[in-house]
Amino acid sequence: MRMPVMDGYEATRQIREQEASGRGNSTHPLNPVEHQPTVIIALTASAFEEQRSSILAAGCDDFVRKPFREQTIFEKMAEYLGVQYIYEQDTNSRGLQEQTSQGDGKNLTSDDLAVMPADWVTQLNQAAVEVDGDRILQLIEQIPASHLTLAEKLTDLVRRFCFDEILELTEENRHF
Repeated sequence: MRMPVMDGYEATRQIREQEASGRGNSTHPLNPVEHQPTVIIALTASAFEEQRSSILAAGCDDFVRKPFREQTIFEKMAEYLGVQYIYEQDTNSRGLQEQTSQGDGKNLTSDDLAVMPADWVTQLNQAAVEVDGDRILQLIEQIPASHLTLAEKLTDLVRRFCFDEILELTEENRHF
C-alpha cells in the first residue's frame, strides 16, 4: 500500500474510477472479458486489523500482510483468478517432503492449540496480529513440557516470520 509517488490507496481509487467511467481495461489482453473489474490484492506491512477495513474500503478485493510466503500469493491468484497450477512430480518428493516438514509448522492444527487456555490463545493471536515475535516467544515459554512439539513448531513459525500461519491457527480457536 506504500509506494513512492502514488500510494496503493490512490492507485486503487484511479483504477476503480477508470472502470466506472468505462475506460477500464476491458480491451487489455490480460483482461479480455469486457467490464470485468480488475482484481486488486493489496500488499501491506501493516499488521493492524483496523488496516484491513480501510484497505477493503479503498476498493481492494483482498490483502496480504508482510512478511508473506510465496505460496500465499499463488493461493490468492488461484482464488481470485481461477488459476490452476500443475506441479512437476519429483521422484524423490515423498522423501523430500518428509525432510522439509520436520520442524515446520505446516502440520500444526488449531486442535494442537486447544491444549492451552483460551486466554493464552487470544494473547497469541494478538501478538501475531501485532507481528510481535518477542511476545509470541514469551507465550511459547508457557507451554508445558509435555507439549514440547507444539512449542518447537510455533518457535519455528516465529523464526521463519510466519505470523500469518499463527493467525490462521489462532483464528480457528477463538471460539473457546
